[in-house]
Amino acid sequence: MKKRRLKNSQKREEIEGSDTSLLFQKKAKLAIDANPLEESRLGFKIESHDESWTNFHTGITMGTGYYKKPESGWAKNRELNNWYSLIAEKAFMEVLRKEGILYFYSSREADHWEKERDEPFDFWIATEKGTTITVEVKAVPPKSDLVRIPERHYTNPPDYLVAVKLTESEIVGYPRVTQGEIAGYLTREDIKELPITSGNGTPCPYEPCKVKPLDELRPIKELFKIIFREALRLNT
Repeated sequence: MKKRRLKNSQKREEIEGSDTSLLFQKKAKLAIDANPLEESRLGFKIESHDESWTNFHTGITMGTGYYKKPESGWAKNRELNNWYSLIAEKAFMEVLRKEGILYFYSSREADHWEKERDEPFDFWIATEKGTTITVEVKAVPPKSDLVRIPERHYTNPPDYLVAVKLTESEIVGYPRVTQGEIAGYLTREDIKELPITSGNGTPCPYEPCKVKPLDELRPIKELFKIIFREALRLNT
């Protein structure tokens, strides 16, 4: 676990006053009815989504130096990739929000990819001990059953990596994810032990990565038990 100290009052202000976080709540609504502490895979449904939210972030990320690189061949699929990633992060965020967990969300800003050197993970969760738990959320597209871990996240792994599996409905004209499940997680040690796959074909076409089948992940309820036990609440 990262031994980075948080100024809890400052983090509360960032979370409660974050335009990005509030906008996220308005632009995508998810329904999670099951108990996170009882489900090995936590299902959810997408009740509504404003495509302007995805388009907004697509415009930001496509304007950064990372996607201007010629070797970034998958940039053309960025809109769909953003859709998957944002919904996956939203699902995990919704569980934290309902529990009143104090967290910092590394949202996509204009310098998102460049600043990942300093804030390389999706979530920093404050603990009662004054430390943080780092979590990276990875979306698993509808036609895949593999969690792909890029080089930047296995050379500097988070405390936990959470996989969110997404499912599409049959809507003509645009792939539409209508439901999914927070499918499981890996620890930092799990990530380190995985072999590296070269980046010249399936399943890592553009850069080296590590992969893990969904059915080999740890049950997500175990991670939520850890987080709920150790995390700082907004009302404390």
